[in-house]
Amino acid sequence: MDINEGYRFVQFLANQTQSGGIKPNDFNLASERAQIQLFYTERQKWQETQIITDALSPFLTKVSLIVSPFGRVNYPSDYAGTSSVRHTYFLNSSTAANPKSISVDVDEINDNAIGDVLSSQIVMPTKRYPRIAYYDNYMQVFPQNLGIIDLTYLREPAKPVWGFTIVNNNPVYDPSPSASTNWEFLDQYHNAIVMMICSYFGMNLREADVVQAAEMFKTQNL
Repeated sequence: MDINEGYRFVQFLANQTQSGGIKPNDFNLASERAQIQLFYTERQKWQETQIITDALSPFLTKVSLIVSPFGRVNYPSDYAGTSSVRHTYFLNSSTAANPKSISVDVDEINDNAIGDVLSSQIVMPTKRYPRIAYYDNYMQVFPQNLGIIDLTYLREPAKPVWGFTIVNNNPVYDPSPSASTNWEFLDQYHNAIVMMICSYFGMNLREADVVQAAEMFKTQNL
């Protein structure tokens, strides 16, 4: 369902439970919190099952990032978790006329192990076997001269908005992209978002209640 159908469905549930009308701005606030709550709940289980992986697939993003001369890499502004980090390693047989390269993993290293690893002659990071550590506001790669890394990460969902204009003192849906933004989760997760939204307004509904109400809503709006 798009954001307008979601808004109308929540209003329908509010009427069914005699919870009163829900103002658009209150719906938008609850909608944003519900989607982000679902996102971070599922993110904790990222790649545990194919179902969870599929649920978060709309948020999987790949980007190439420049490594500073000090080996630091800034997080993307919408970063919410790493899936993988890779680096293009040029083989010794590579030449400018005939470049040969492979993509290698940049493996994570804990901060408390960095000293031992950097001083080791056996597992010291190289361009062939690079490492990465995560800090609050940047990533640190070893060796520092990697140049570019390819980060595949989970981005935060865009803020959902039921946009509207006021006509005769009533809110009227504005479907234009500049005014409204749909939920980004796949359709099969929209009932879960609706249940969270309803819970914020004191409507404690079971999944079966929502599914049954969805059929009633669909029938009445054909």
